[in-house]
Amino acid sequence: MVNRQGPEFVGRKQELALLTDASEAAQAQQGQMVMLAGEPGIGKTRTAQELALLAEEAGAQVVWGWCYEGEGAPPYWPWVDSLRTYIQRTDQALLRNQLGEGAAPISEMVPELLGIIDGIEPAPALEPDQARFRLFDSIGGFLKRASEDSPLVVVLDDLHWADRPSLLLLEFIARQLEGSRILIIGTHRDTEAPPESPLGESLARFARLPAFQRLSITGLPPEDVSRFVHVETGVTAHERLLSTIHDHTEGNPFFLGEVVRYLAEQGPLVEASVNSGEPGSSTLEPMEEIGIPQSVRDVISQRLMRLTDPCNQALVTASVIGREFEFNLLTSLIDSTSEDELLDLMDEAIAARIIEELPGRDARYSFRHALMQQTLMESISTGRKMRLHARIGEALEAAYGNDPGGHTSELAHHFTQAASVLGIDRMIHYTLMAGERALATHAWEEAIGHFTRGLEAKNVDPDGRSPANDAEAAGLLFGLSRARSADLRFRPGYIAQIVANLRSAFQYHLEAGDNERAIEIAQSPPRVPAGDRGGLVDVAEAALGIAPPGTVARGQLLANYGWLAAMEENDYPAAKRSFQEALEIARDSGDLLLFQRTLAQAAQVDFYHRRFEEAIDTSKQILSISSSDLDMVTECAARYVYCICAMSIGTPPSSEELKAFNSVAEKLGDRLWLHLSYWLPQRTTGLRGDWERAREFGVKGFSVAPGAPTLLSTLPQIELETGEFDRAEELFQQLSGRLSEYPANPTWQYAATVAVSGLTSFATGKPRDPAIPASFAEVSISSPYAIPLFVSVTDTGRALEALVQGDVETCRSAYDALKTSSGRISLVVSVDRLLGQLAAAIGDIPRAMEHFEKSLSFCSKAGYQPEYAWTCWAYSSALVARNDSGDRRRAEELLKEALTIATDLGMPPLLARVENLMPKTSGGTAPANPGGLTQREVEVIRLVSNGMTDREIGETLFISVKTVGNHLSNILNKTDSANRAEAASYANQHGLITSDAPDAE
Repeated sequence: MVNRQGPEFVGRKQELALLTDASEAAQAQQGQMVMLAGEPGIGKTRTAQELALLAEEAGAQVVWGWCYEGEGAPPYWPWVDSLRTYIQRTDQALLRNQLGEGAAPISEMVPELLGIIDGIEPAPALEPDQARFRLFDSIGGFLKRASEDSPLVVVLDDLHWADRPSLLLLEFIARQLEGSRILIIGTHRDTEAPPESPLGESLARFARLPAFQRLSITGLPPEDVSRFVHVETGVTAHERLLSTIHDHTEGNPFFLGEVVRYLAEQGPLVEASVNSGEPGSSTLEPMEEIGIPQSVRDVISQRLMRLTDPCNQALVTASVIGREFEFNLLTSLIDSTSEDELLDLMDEAIAARIIEELPGRDARYSFRHALMQQTLMESISTGRKMRLHARIGEALEAAYGNDPGGHTSELAHHFTQAASVLGIDRMIHYTLMAGERALATHAWEEAIGHFTRGLEAKNVDPDGRSPANDAEAAGLLFGLSRARSADLRFRPGYIAQIVANLRSAFQYHLEAGDNERAIEIAQSPPRVPAGDRGGLVDVAEAALGIAPPGTVARGQLLANYGWLAAMEENDYPAAKRSFQEALEIARDSGDLLLFQRTLAQAAQVDFYHRRFEEAIDTSKQILSISSSDLDMVTECAARYVYCICAMSIGTPPSSEELKAFNSVAEKLGDRLWLHLSYWLPQRTTGLRGDWERAREFGVKGFSVAPGAPTLLSTLPQIELETGEFDRAEELFQQLSGRLSEYPANPTWQYAATVAVSGLTSFATGKPRDPAIPASFAEVSISSPYAIPLFVSVTDTGRALEALVQGDVETCRSAYDALKTSSGRISLVVSVDRLLGQLAAAIGDIPRAMEHFEKSLSFCSKAGYQPEYAWTCWAYSSALVARNDSGDRRRAEELLKEALTIATDLGMPPLLARVENLMPKTSGGTAPANPGGLTQREVEVIRLVSNGMTDREIGETLFISVKTVGNHLSNILNKTDSANRAEAASYANQHGLITSDAPDAE
């Protein structure tokens, strides 16, 4: 129990007040996060402990997690520590409810859960980043539910030592705090969190969150040093001595405590005199020289020297084990001391306030401060440290046996430090195990570190430039390939390294005749972005050459090869043949999972190759499988492909179908599918002109996958249509910002950048400035390996740009490229509307008219109102230019339709074009209404004058009640009316009530 009257809490009222406010906000379902920053020993942890005590008294639950310097701790250790504490002390029935469907993913990180909750089934296999998202989402949901009954305080100490996966999990949960009763308190050394460090990057992201606060803990002021000394020693010190102590320690509580205890032990250096009058107190008069060492570490060293030699020796050994150590392990390392004698030594160190006992059934201790441990470690030679690491590693090996579980990182750390003494064999063995363990818990960054260290120890290039020289090297390279692929921090050359790692591992086992292992490696290709030339086709071909006929492994290889052939080589026929053979194996073997996933791969390939009807048929086949047998990953893929293909051919999915996709994606806890389940309704609502809902879905999508290129490719349309050009440009810059850094492969990002650039030019009516490099389009359209869908999207952007620039030759080539996409939507554009404009630009007016009519029919049936309106305008422009008999009358009719839609939906760029074109039609001028009212506003004011409600007006004009309200607000502003009655009076005065109510459209 923390002594709340102890010297550590002197002068911390302001900090505790802020933390108490944050705690009260969390109790009121306004989750908070507070980061306590300061130098070592400043009191960050003690301040957090005091708040934790106050929170517990108020009924909150408190859990702690600690980070430790150096290697050895498993991934996510501060979270594992805190979650394990909560899980072990919570009623089983309550715990089961709080875990919900997250029990399986969380058990991957906290295996103890399997022994507490019965019947936890393994979580479905996912792509690496999707699996990590599911883990994070499961933990976030668990913590939220745990805080519902009583507030939850999570304290994470010394975050400057946290592994990157732990920080990423903290970022994820920090974004989920809204509406929760969670208070997160983190502590870190401000000197060890520069902007470029992992914690520095996380702090920059935290700063943008409304629930985040950062509190700098500073040294005690001079007036509080007197209280500190009195609480610590029971005496009142002379002002000169206090001033000397403050100058030496700058008010740092840890340093203060060490110096004051040092002085208290130097009896001859101080002189007791009569006190200030209070019984039992005395005054310390400063001597001429009080003898405070210049280094606080010297103070600690001198305090340690006052301990007995056996105690010091035991503590040195413990310091090499780590900040935290187990008594049983320490006993096995100190042969000359019995257990009782060692317990006495531990009591001696506790009394000297060097270590403290940790709660729990097993005897465990921790150094009270990292400086204590560091000072002890620095007191021994490098050679002795290496030998101690060797003994610790061997003791741990004996204790944990062949299944060290979560202790693999610890073993790898000690055997790495002892490599000069013991050689590298055991270091490599446990480093490989630690890397695999990190992969299993989705801690890719930690896995990369383990595998890289192992390869460097074996003198094998981690970037794949040298072959594997034995099975261990092959295992490390294969592990590094999977970890780098999962890490997803793609940068120039990164994918090439991933493929080189896998290729080296595969080649070693192939040449060694270990076909089973070679096939296993080939079955786990790295996840390469669609359109990127990964170069794995030959590995798949070689694996197929050794895979036994008819086996499920061969079926999986065939499914993978089908994907690679279609996505890397653009060889659609080869892909179809491969999928067909895989399906035959699945049917013959009765392997339903292989059958489903092969169909899902085939459906996605059909989509990317613009064979939308075939993709829809295959998706329906998948979704016809019984829900009890349907793999969730396959279901997500099938629902996505069905919805996006249906949208592309003008039969958009229903809201129920979109909700079904979102539901299974949420159940799966998969970031890829979940963000796509928001992207699809964002596209659908955007195509229908519901701008606000489209923006809302975009925000939801970004909350799951910040900066996703999919969302960045369609959200600019919303801003362009509504005239928010600056916002559209911001989104475009996010999409295109880093393209120049990456290899010029025909990926979605290149195609989408060209398309959005073209949309920008078309919406503004002038070429984009600055123009994107012409080479961006060439990346897709000139590559024989470019995916057809991406080529089509690229051609859409080229076509829009060419129309704005009046580039007839590019219009002609774009028409030829796009004509096979007639009857489709390309990104957010009706292809037939675009083909009509291109045909008009090259002088083929009859063909232009055909395309415009087809676009009108397509958009009307699909409900794509914005594109219908743009088609009306483009069609009118072509009619006015042709000027045959009846053309101007037809143009006027079309423009009225465009005007109505553009007014209803709020499309300023289109409105401007319509109003500019209207004078050229038979009507001669655009409708000139009093007060600048639009034609739709005139219709609304007439119905207002007839006494209709907003709902009745909406039903009459087929617009939403919200749109009616927007029109009425505009009317009141333009007519200077205060209410509906005044607006009706205005309409009467200006002769607007001259006809019956308009017919319903």
